Amino acid sequence: MMIPVIVRSSQASSPIADTGSSIPSLLKGEQRERITQDATLPIPTSLETGSAPWEDGNTNNVFVPYRGNVPYSCPMPVVSSSPSSNVASNAVPFNENDNDNGTIPDSIQDKNDKLWDTMFELLKEYKAQHGNTLVPKKYDPNPELGTWVQTQIQLHSMNELSSNRILHLQSIGLVWISQKSLTEAKKWEAFFELLQDYKAEHGNTMVPQRYDPNPRLANWVRSQRQLHKKKRMPRHRMLRLDSIGFAWSLARGVNISIRNWNAMFKSLVEYKAQHGNTIVPKDSLIGTWLELQKIFYAKKQLPKRCVLHLESIGVVWFD
Repeated sequence: MMIPVIVRSSQASSPIADTGSSIPSLLKGEQRERITQDATLPIPTSLETGSAPWEDGNTNNVFVPYRGNVPYSCPMPVVSSSPSSNVASNAVPFNENDNDNGTIPDSIQDKNDKLWDTMFELLKEYKAQHGNTLVPKKYDPNPELGTWVQTQIQLHSMNELSSNRILHLQSIGLVWISQKSLTEAKKWEAFFELLQDYKAEHGNTMVPQRYDPNPRLANWVRSQRQLHKKKRMPRHRMLRLDSIGFAWSLARGVNISIRNWNAMFKSLVEYKAQHGNTIVPKDSLIGTWLELQKIFYAKKQLPKRCVLHLESIGVVWFD
């Protein structure tokens, strides 16, 4: 069993020269003499160098473990007041400028602030020249500026941008969305305006799947329905489309959202008067509407009144 003992080393001959005085007086004779001799053995020197465990004579608070009745020393590195004479080669000199509170040293923080201010001034110059802060991510005149702007937007989205910097960026009208998101938003708005124009002309949002004047608009409309069906459409966009009576499904669009079955029937009558039949191309608005009427008829979901109207002009239910 090891019992650590701190021994003051003021006695040069033996740090524990008075140990014998602590031996219980109940031990007498030869037993007491043997223990006394063991207890007052000199401290062993280093096996490798033959020197004492300390090198500069500083013997204060030498750690002396005590095993049974025989103490022995354990060398400890002693750091002197002079850095050049430190025994511990791995000792780290004390620096009064060291920062122990986990914060960034002032010099580094100041450098970061100056860099941020420089990039902010460049952004202000960009706005003065272009009228906005929409710096492309790959901005050839200054690629670092585009990257910096995107970094500020990302930090803002993660709530890691200081309020002071947020106020600075908002003061020049920075848009808090990425360039990619902004491009997608502009594209969506452009197609939404095209859909509004289509409705103004046709009275509905039922763009045919094969719409020759603008096939991309037909694809966009179809993708909006798919996103809505998968519940992946942002709510603000869903509300925008609802505001113009967008048909989220083809069937509802033809029979509910349009809310004017008679108008579609009238268009079919005009088509027959012009072509002599009701064989309307399926990629047209009237053709899509007529195909759905046939589907509803097969499922016995078409009102009888509608059936009679269509049969009166010679609609064939099954080709």
